[in-house]
Amino acid sequence: MTGYKKSIGAWGEDIACQFLVGRGVTVIARNVRTPYGEIDLIGRQGETTLFVEVKTLTSRQEFLPEDNITARKREHMIACA
Repeated sequence: MTGYKKSIGAWGEDIACQFLVGRGVTVIARNVRTPYGEIDLIGRQGETTLFVEVKTLTSRQEFLPEDNITARKREHMIACA
């Protein structure tokens, strides 16, 4: 990954952390690597543990964030969790 892409990704994760914290989530880990892949953010809200994939796009095009999570990525996140 290039330096530019890394910096955009880190910026998006920072924004996501602020968003989650503002809604009462405690962010307990970032960029957790497992044998199955990486989880961008892990948070806790009450009894619930959240596993978060952050997608930072540089386009102003409208989209649904869930459209950017492929079946393979979903499987990897489940395995990571």
